[in-house]
Amino acid sequence: MTQIRGKKFRAGLFSRLRTQTSALAVDNYLKYGNQDQIEPENYTLQPLKINFMNWGEIGLNAATEIFPYSDHQWIMGGNVKYLAGFDAFNVDSKSPLQLNRLSETDDGVAKKAIYASNFDLSAAFVTGYNFETKEYALKPSGKGFGLDLGIMMVDRAENSDEYNFKAGIHILDVGRINFTGENHIFKGDRVKVVNNQNFKNTRFNSPQQFLQLLSNEIYGSNTASLRGSDFSIGLPTSLHINASKNIGDHQFLSADWIQRLPLFENALKRSNIFNLSYTVQKAVVGFGASTSLYEYRSIQFGGYLRVGPLILGSENIFPLIFKQKKLHSGDFYIAIKLYPFWDNEMKRHRREKCDCDR
Repeated sequence: MTQIRGKKFRAGLFSRLRTQTSALAVDNYLKYGNQDQIEPENYTLQPLKINFMNWGEIGLNAATEIFPYSDHQWIMGGNVKYLAGFDAFNVDSKSPLQLNRLSETDDGVAKKAIYASNFDLSAAFVTGYNFETKEYALKPSGKGFGLDLGIMMVDRAENSDEYNFKAGIHILDVGRINFTGENHIFKGDRVKVVNNQNFKNTRFNSPQQFLQLLSNEIYGSNTASLRGSDFSIGLPTSLHINASKNIGDHQFLSADWIQRLPLFENALKRSNIFNLSYTVQKAVVGFGASTSLYEYRSIQFGGYLRVGPLILGSENIFPLIFKQKKLHSGDFYIAIKLYPFWDNEMKRHRREKCDCDR
């Protein structure tokens, strides 16, 4: 707690390590090989973008109350964070790519060959993994800055730490990281991608080796595709709107809406989610159930159990329990929450100064 020009602020430092990948609307051409089906003679692979980033954050958090004469408590706060990028890659196919299946003869044996044509894609990467020594070094390969902002209204229950109702709106992860690695561009009319003798029986020891071989296949030079060392990846910017209502003794009904807002080039994409949850929160035990509309089309069910600081839960538990006809994602998480500086109404009351002479 600190005061600036007579106004109280709560401030703190935080750090965390984050890893995320995103790939939206990826055309599943691999389904033919996975299901032992012959590929069509002509196939148009739609444009796609895949991003991955592993990064760390060190930040300053600050919050203060606004509208002091309101009947409710209004809190505005934010995070300013320094970003250290460790690993990243980006693949961006900018135009429809044509795939053609042909039958070719190799030493008198007919074999399938697949050619890609009319391609225009970029590929960039950086990593701390040493492919020669097979060791990983956690060292920054990029840096940037990020920002989180939010405002919340709380209608607190009288003489209690619980609330009757609260609602908030937040914009998270505004920022990007600039990396120094390798940035490649591949443009061309035709290249063999399946049963290519130049790739056959080649053991790829690193992404760099694969990109160099692809560059040599398209341009006739291992380095022709390399267009620089700089590239950037944006944070998974998103808008969060949430509301929660106390509907009984330690019982809460909550709604959360998450909408991605990719603001920067090559930005990671946050999932669009609308979630409803019912929870029971007590001092030692808590539990709840939730249902989510994932990407506004897929319904998921989850729940959690908290015993003391230990939390066990899932946002999408059915694929972990029941057999699925199609591939679905399931998740399970374990968390421990500790509050070394925990405060409550009783502690604040005991700290109040007593005018014992009156």
